[in-house]
This record gives sequence, structure tokens and C-alpha cells, in this order.
Amino acid sequence: AAAKLRKAQARMLAMRPYADHLAQLIEKVEYDLFGDEHPLFQSRDETCAASIVVAGDKGLCGAFNTNIIRRAQRHFDESPAAPHRVYSIGRRATAAFRKAGMEIIHSYRDVFDKLSYILANTICEELVRDFQAGVIDSAYVVYNDFVTVMTQRPTVEKILPIDFDELVEARQKREAELENDPAAERTQR
Repeated sequence: AAAKLRKAQARMLAMRPYADHLAQLIEKVEYDLFGDEHPLFQSRDETCAASIVVAGDKGLCGAFNTNIIRRAQRHFDESPAAPHRVYSIGRRATAAFRKAGMEIIHSYRDVFDKLSYILANTICEELVRDFQAGVIDSAYVVYNDFVTVMTQRPTVEKILPIDFDELVEARQKREAELENDPAAERTQR
């Protein structure tokens, strides 16, 4: 069990730089190509929201699953949008939301052994299609942010509409960092 945990932790930590760089690339492309005119930047009143809730498949994770399900439920309760369209990733989230009588739009299980771009792309395409068609007004992802093996922070992150001001701020911050660090500029090329 300890070896599996170390492997999982190593994979997770190894992916962070790639994920951060990918996010920076996406921000740059969106900002440069579309400005604030792209439909995914258009904010509107929340009457219906979608939430992707990522929990585990097995019940032996203790507080890991319990905390994420509680955080998701609190997010639903605090949100002005009703109903919430739930995309459940992991058996534990699916079971908890079904027990609570919530409608689950899609349920994905046994995905953690073979994580793939295909699943992420499938979910994203559906969310974008629903957002552009006006079926949903916003989309969130609810997940545990990995800090250490013993500490994960239940997190809710809004992914649609994309916050244009946040993109501009992040870009300005990165540009300022590059001006102060010539080595960073070389690695960004």
C-alpha cells in the first residue's frame, strides 16, 4: 500500500508543471486570439450550473471522499443556480448524490487507473456545448487539491465562463516575472 501511495504521489507531483504550463499556454492563446469577445467569456445570471465532482472509487479513503462530497453539497446549497447538473467522477460521489436524490447527468467510475485526455475532452466538449446553447450558465469543478499525502483541500473552481480579467491579471503577473528573471524567459520559449 505504501508503494502504491508513493507512486500515485510521484505521478501527481510530476504532472503539476505540465498542467501549469498548459494552463499558461491556453490563457495566452485565448487572450491573443479572442480578447473578451469569445462566447466562453460571456458572463450571465446563474439559473442553471453544472458541477464536475471528483471523488474516489473506493470507500477506504476516509475523509478524502467525505470531505469532497460535503464541499460539493455546500457548494450546491450556496449556489444561486438551481438545478445543478452533476457530472460525477468516482463511485463514492455517485452513490452519495444518488442517495441525496440528486440528478446525475453523467457518472464515470473506474477512471483513476487509466486517466486519459479522452475523458476530460468528452466532459469539456459537453460543458462547452451546453454553455454556448444556454443550457447552463456556469460550470464548476469540485475536487481535492493535493497538498501532501495527509492533506488535501476540498476546492471549488469556476471553469465557465472564463474570467477574462483573471486571464489578463495572470498574464501581466507572468510578464512581470519574466522581466525580472532572464532564465525564466529562456525556459518559456
